[in-house]
Amino acid sequence: MVDREVIANVKKLAVQVGANLLRQAIPKAVGEEGWKVKAAFVTVNVAERAVLNWIDRPGNSRPSDSQIQNQLKQNMGIVYLVRGKDQGRQAWHYVLVDQDKLQPFLRQLATRSINVSLYGRILDSDWGQDPPPSRTRAIEQAYS
Repeated sequence: MVDREVIANVKKLAVQVGANLLRQAIPKAVGEEGWKVKAAFVTVNVAERAVLNWIDRPGNSRPSDSQIQNQLKQNMGIVYLVRGKDQGRQAWHYVLVDQDKLQPFLRQLATRSINVSLYGRILDSDWGQDPPPSRTRAIEQAYS
């Protein structure tokens, strides 16, 4: 069982790592006719759970801050809600972007065309301008 002090430290470091990751992840410019990012959030809770499970293993009970930060970075991702037109129809996609594909994803967003499945895992997707509130809540509960 992981003690409270370690849990508090993981949570503090997760917020710092998540904030840094999100700063890098917000697109600087998106083409007027291109796909638009409507929302983005970091999978902090997912990363925290993974790191706490890692700490709970034998030999990992007192990791350094840098070890925790490295584990958080490896387990943290960014979920984007992107909107645009697919085959002439309004569409939206929740995409968990692979960390190693983040910069190419952001560059491609500025164009008129993007295949979001090339940059990570599509968590949810449908036709229309925005997802229904129930689907947004489900994604946020599962990944934020």
